[in-house]
Amino acid sequence: MVIPTTSRQRITDALREFVIPFPLTVDSLLQAMQDQRDRPLILHREAFPSKLEQPCGLWWPDSEGRDHVWINPQAVGVQGVQSLAHELGHMLLGHPPLKELPPGLTDPTAPAAPAMPELDELMAEFTLLSPAFLDGSYLGVRTRSRDVRRDPEYILHEEEAENFGSQLRRRAMVQGRDHHNNPLLDRLHRNL
Repeated sequence: MVIPTTSRQRITDALREFVIPFPLTVDSLLQAMQDQRDRPLILHREAFPSKLEQPCGLWWPDSEGRDHVWINPQAVGVQGVQSLAHELGHMLLGHPPLKELPPGLTDPTAPAAPAMPELDELMAEFTLLSPAFLDGSYLGVRTRSRDVRRDPEYILHEEEAENFGSQLRRRAMVQGRDHHNNPLLDRLHRNL
């Protein structure tokens, strides 16, 4: 998909306002996000509970004014940075967050639900599907499927966030060249 000019401009504007840390890692990007945003941010790296295809990352707010980002624990290095930057792109570009959490992914700061052994047994025996999943929408957005056409607005939001993440990493690479004066390192850095 070709990103529209208005989207490219929004991405450029959002990147201009965000100070990119050096070196760019998942930890340094998370710290920069926490420092530069007016909402607390909690990073989750636990295993994804669903049997559905695992996403790379998810972002959702909670009722206490905090943002939560889940990044696939297998996403490390560049992939982890891209996943976190992608979710940051959703936030800074004003995309709507998830409407509901995937079944089994909970806020660890929320009070634990009372134990219900009968329900636990029932859930072990059957897979319960959310109403959002049954009406063709999972996590508040259209599911990704090769057989079903996705919502054009969802596609645009995903493309914008992915482009934001890629451009953030590219800008970090360019900034990284300014942090050393060794021509051999500069050349090596450009070729990676």
